[in-house]
Amino acid sequence: MKSFVHKVASFILEKEYNFQDLTIVLPTERSKKYLSSALFEELKSPFMAPKMVTMDAWIRDLSPKVILDKTRLLILLYEIHNKLRPDTEKDTFEDFLEWGPILLSDFDEIDRYLVDVNAIFKDLHNIKELEYWKINADEEFKLSNARKKFLEFWDLLPSYYDKLQERLEQIDATYMGNAYKRVAEQIDYVFNSNKNSRFIFAGFNAMSKAELSILKQLYTLGRGDILVDGDTFYVENPLHEAGAFLRKQKQEFEIKEFSFIENQICATEKVIDVVECAQITGQVKVASTYLQQLNPHEIAKTLVLLADESLIGALLKNIPKNVGKANITLGLPMKGTAIRNWVDLIFSIQESKRRFRSIGFYHSDFKRLLNHPFISACCSEEELQKIQELEQKIIEKNWIFVSLKEIAISPDIDKLIAIIHNDWDANWEVGISCIRNLNKLLFQLVGTDNHFEKALLQSFDSALIDFENTVSEGLPTMSIRSFKTLFNQHWSNKGIAYHGNPIDGLQVMGLLETRLLDFENIVCLGLNEGTMPPTNPIQSMFPMDLRRYSGLPLPRDKQGLFAHHFYRLLHQSKYMLITYAGAKESVGSSEKSRYLLQIEKELVPKSDGKIKLNQHHYFVPAESAESFELTEVQKDQAIIDKLDALFGKSTSFTALKSYATCNLDFYYKYVLEFGDEVGVEELLEASSLGTILHEVFEKLYEKHVKFKDGEINPGGGLPLRPSDIDEMIVRLKPELEKAFLKYFDQDKTAFSFGKNNLSFQIAYKMMSDFLKEEKRFIEMPNSVVILHLEKNIKYKDCLQINGETKEIVFNGTIDRVDEVNGKLRLVDYKSGRIKEDVIKLKKNSSGRSSKPVWLQNFEGGYAMQLAMYCYLYFKTENILPTAAGLISLPNIRKGFISLEPTDHDIQELIELFPIWISELLEEMYDTSIPFSHQGDMNKEHSYCKYCF
Repeated sequence: MKSFVHKVASFILEKEYNFQDLTIVLPTERSKKYLSSALFEELKSPFMAPKMVTMDAWIRDLSPKVILDKTRLLILLYEIHNKLRPDTEKDTFEDFLEWGPILLSDFDEIDRYLVDVNAIFKDLHNIKELEYWKINADEEFKLSNARKKFLEFWDLLPSYYDKLQERLEQIDATYMGNAYKRVAEQIDYVFNSNKNSRFIFAGFNAMSKAELSILKQLYTLGRGDILVDGDTFYVENPLHEAGAFLRKQKQEFEIKEFSFIENQICATEKVIDVVECAQITGQVKVASTYLQQLNPHEIAKTLVLLADESLIGALLKNIPKNVGKANITLGLPMKGTAIRNWVDLIFSIQESKRRFRSIGFYHSDFKRLLNHPFISACCSEEELQKIQELEQKIIEKNWIFVSLKEIAISPDIDKLIAIIHNDWDANWEVGISCIRNLNKLLFQLVGTDNHFEKALLQSFDSALIDFENTVSEGLPTMSIRSFKTLFNQHWSNKGIAYHGNPIDGLQVMGLLETRLLDFENIVCLGLNEGTMPPTNPIQSMFPMDLRRYSGLPLPRDKQGLFAHHFYRLLHQSKYMLITYAGAKESVGSSEKSRYLLQIEKELVPKSDGKIKLNQHHYFVPAESAESFELTEVQKDQAIIDKLDALFGKSTSFTALKSYATCNLDFYYKYVLEFGDEVGVEELLEASSLGTILHEVFEKLYEKHVKFKDGEINPGGGLPLRPSDIDEMIVRLKPELEKAFLKYFDQDKTAFSFGKNNLSFQIAYKMMSDFLKEEKRFIEMPNSVVILHLEKNIKYKDCLQINGETKEIVFNGTIDRVDEVNGKLRLVDYKSGRIKEDVIKLKKNSSGRSSKPVWLQNFEGGYAMQLAMYCYLYFKTENILPTAAGLISLPNIRKGFISLEPTDHDIQELIELFPIWISELLEEMYDTSIPFSHQGDMNKEHSYCKYCF
């Protein structure tokens, strides 16, 4: 049985056409090679081939006017829009982009389908008026201004169309739909170059009214032949969507029978295996397994059809070695590649400059830039190492904005970054020039092994040539967001084309590339509803009922188009392996395509047993692994040794408190040393704000402190005077600004506005209130002498733990040590609000509670911390503090909140502290007590960072 292209070749030779006068119009560029090969096989000798062209290319050649691209048309339409609308009602270009492309698409369809322009716009206006028509409306019923403007817009739509036509006439240009209409209305265009021209239209299915008109006129003149590829199964069934357009053509051309309509599907024995795959990528595994079983002769007659074209990447990685040549004939949209992220990144850098009013790179954008695949493909190992060091430096210095002068990777990479850094300043010629310069430099720098990246860059740059010309002609005023939308509309639908050899090897194609072609073995991947047929909605100004009445295409027509593309593959196939994804792993339908149901319910019963349908299921088995929740960790000698090293180096109250809160979380954080990811702190965290407050207090009080770095401070140690506080109040804001500048690496813009500025104002208010309260306290009067600020204490203690002597090095920092009216006081600043009960040690109620005494006291939190400070200060200074407490900066009116040991005084507390700590450490070192989570594993624990 001959394939369709061989039937076309035989038809051409039988008619003995003069190839010099013959033009063959085909659906795709790729089909030209197949037909040329078929003609050669029929003639069995070299020949001068007739002209072969696609329909769009043929019309473009026939048009006496320049056919503009969509971007230029949008700009022209926006100019018309501004002239038609009053100045007070103009939309911005960004607003226009929301509906302008839809209107242009409607204009194109109106012309392609030869619709009466005046009639359709009149009908549309009437429909919109009826939407606001009110039965039995009283006299007071009036349209609002918004509704009036809405109706006025629909009134103006015919003017948009007319004015666009006038403007195009002025510049001797047109658009594709109008070019079709002109050829349909003036068929003489077809014979301008050759009065003896003859035409063959082969393999067309869905055609617009303009296309049908052109073909009918040529057919009636005896100058055109129409060769269709169909089957009686769906053409003679008046309800089958796959034959809808062929039946329409038959009626239009008044042809009794198409010559190439045969009964092939049901007359040919076929085996169809349908495989439901639990995983989307499992479909590729199924295809790979089948291909491994084929010999070279069978592979040459095999098609891998990608109903879901996103599977191309996985398929290329899983084609078995025995396949040899795999010829990919598929248009991969660039918007699904790294180009999309690259474009988003370039625009994000420009948008960040405007948003933050900064000349440097925003750190988040810069990090994405350094780690983009294009940059990685350009870098040597040495350059990648420098990039890593630069990222570390950004984190260490907390650079929210990265200056260009701080970047020194290599001359080539630095040049690349400098181009990206260039500020466009709303000059879109500069913008497009920068992007194209980037493309050229990237193409030079990308390694020779990165063929795909080079092909992407080349295709992307080629797609921008027309756009650059459009920009140079002038664009309307627009924001960078609008420019990005316009830019993306121009290139995002362009594709990087894989062009394979149709003569030899395995063929990998998308559905649209299979037109005119026949294969014996077909592997169809991704046949899910929504993928095939696709469910993209039609965007139009015209309601669907008006589109139907006017003869414009409907969603049903699109479904019929794809149905024919699919069913024509069944004509001569002998074996089909069809897969679909049966589980929802991502957004999209998990339902099998309607075509599979039609095969099962309609085709198989009508084939009289010649078509055998087999249904299978495929599941990729996951590696067996025991799943469990780690609720406890048994202690062994390695953990005991780790504890010895931890406590022998530094024991902070924070670590002890972490154990008391959840000892499993303590295990992760301190024994295994899990850490939080370090990054740029863009918004000031509470902990960082507290650090800044402590630093500023130290600066303000430093000349008044008695001891500094363990030495007597000359001039310090005198009682504070109100005038001293007044001086501190004057110095407060400059010192606070210095601290913030230091934290944000001298970048004042980082806290000039937004949340960081709010943090600055809050810090200033809290510290100012504190100083005023300090002055009021001194004036009462009270004598205040500052002894130490930020006093760090390390003390090595030997404790008996489970019969063994353990060296424990305690470490703590007391914010302030002072004498108030001759009494020694330990003070800890808190930048948060504090409840007084959190610094009260609980009564010794061990007899009434199952909890250990140490845990009862540790539950007080801050109370136990102050107890530790009292113990350390007494042990290192041999001075007994009179009081210890907190000062809550947000609640400064409460003043000094003193520790209240309810059962003991400070001296007894110091004596009890090592006992409590020993009890805690005995439990910690007890190998019979595992580390375990404190709380319900099924519920979130607010203190645990690592348990879940």
